[in-house]
Amino acid sequence: MCIVFFGKGSEARRPKIAVISYWGSSPSLYNQLPSKSLALINPENGIFTGQTRNLAINLNAYQSIVAQASKRQVRLLGYVPTGYFNHTCDFGEKCQTLDRIDAQVKAYFLHFPKLSGIFFDEICPTSWNCSAFTDEYQSLRRIVRKYDSKATIAFNVAVPNRCTIAGLKPGEIIVVFENSFDEYSKQAVAIKASTQAAHEAGAIVWSSIHSVPDIRSLRSTIDTASNMNIDLFYATQIGGNWTYENTWGSLPTYWHTQVKLLNPK
Repeated sequence: MCIVFFGKGSEARRPKIAVISYWGSSPSLYNQLPSKSLALINPENGIFTGQTRNLAINLNAYQSIVAQASKRQVRLLGYVPTGYFNHTCDFGEKCQTLDRIDAQVKAYFLHFPKLSGIFFDEICPTSWNCSAFTDEYQSLRRIVRKYDSKATIAFNVAVPNRCTIAGLKPGEIIVVFENSFDEYSKQAVAIKASTQAAHEAGAIVWSSIHSVPDIRSLRSTIDTASNMNIDLFYATQIGGNWTYENTWGSLPTYWHTQVKLLNPK
């Protein structure tokens, strides 16, 4: 069961919905996002096919999705892989040159004028280096600001560690946790500390939890997030075994309950 930090009790501020959405180009799932929520578009592990500079072939469908979402006040971010701080080559999930990252960001803003910003994934070095985050954030931030001075920037660090907070700018989003329900309980103290440090830096905190088995566990997990002052939240019952299931590939069975709890009318 999730650990709940009591203190603000029933008056604790509940987070808003923010979904790591690897949903393909069908609009049906995006149409279920409530107003003022946040989600991603991810044509093909980025906007290019494979490790090329060729645009994904189904951009028209995503352009329609982004345009319709904007009308409903749903904010969408473009997914960009960054290669775990390794910028020496272009090889999926191993390394990504800054030049190719730049090309992806440029293409997103060119083809999606209603896009709210960029979601940088793989923001964690394969060999831990606490001092590396500030330079990495700065390199990626410069790329975004070349093309849009006000776009939202989200960094998916996925682990709660105070090292990851250094170098964040006010208004930027950091994913401090992307893991299972069980790990959410085990790492609750670290998540709370990272959340507090991020807020002190003026950043916005996002947590995404998979393997949350049922509505009772969902409520407990939301209570925990609320009492830790997490800003953005998503939970799914889908597990984290990417060999057999797409963890972020569809909405959870209790989606409507989650929307009701986090986005009351």
